[in-house]
Amino acid sequence: MTKRRFWSLFLPAWEKAFTKDNITSAFAKAGIWPVDQKRVVDTITRPSTPPPTQIESPHRLKTPLTSKSIRQFQISYRNDPTDEKLHLLFKANERLAAQHALNEHTKKGLIKTVKEEKKRRQRGKKLNVLREEDHGPQFYSLTTIKRAQDVQAAKAAEVEVEKARIASNKITNAAKKAKSDAEKAEKALQRQLAKDAKAQINAEKKAEKEAQKLANQHAKLVSKVTVKKKTTAKTPKKAVVVQKKSVRFVEVATEGVVPKTPTKATSTGQRVKTPQRYEQ
Repeated sequence: MTKRRFWSLFLPAWEKAFTKDNITSAFAKAGIWPVDQKRVVDTITRPSTPPPTQIESPHRLKTPLTSKSIRQFQISYRNDPTDEKLHLLFKANERLAAQHALNEHTKKGLIKTVKEEKKRRQRGKKLNVLREEDHGPQFYSLTTIKRAQDVQAAKAAEVEVEKARIASNKITNAAKKAKSDAEKAEKALQRQLAKDAKAQINAEKKAEKEAQKLANQHAKLVSKVTVKKKTTAKTPKKAVVVQKKSVRFVEVATEGVVPKTPTKATSTGQRVKTPQRYEQ
């Protein structure tokens, strides 16, 4: 326990313990204030009686606290569930939970102690005014002070040189960046001009193709009209006359036979046979 560790533990305990209520209760409990002589005498002369010895039965159940005993106790409770076994299981649960909380608190305290010990061991070495390691007594003579001033001046000069170098690098980098940006802008402009010129050429070619297409369509239309005029100027075709067939009836007289129906014949003399279903 170091002084640094002691103070970090002592101060919170002091602030929580030394309160008005705790101090008043302590004086009253001891009989100091308000004064109670009987309480003081009874505390001094109280007889101490030994606690009665309890003879444990060999068959008395014990609270299981290990993993093996808890497993066996759970098997026993499943086979023969009783209130006493259930009470012991609850008691074991409470004790193990309290022990776990104590273990966690102890673990956190140990981890914190180890970290603080590492920090303590990593403390810087003791240096003198010249920034040199020195564990002996410190004497500040004129020579030592002059050397320290020279060292500080040299360090200040190095810092100024480093600042000037950084500033120069920044200026150089800014100039390079400006030049690079100008070149990029010029290249972008050239690309845009080339793109515009290409687009214009493509537009002109497209317009030329459209004009050629229209000219071809006009030439085709003119040729069609000329052909049509030539075809209409030819001799007209003769009209086709369709001769209609006429049907006449010829009566054939037969001796001793009454004609059933008149016989039909065409103009060319061909006989037309009437279907039987239309004959009377």
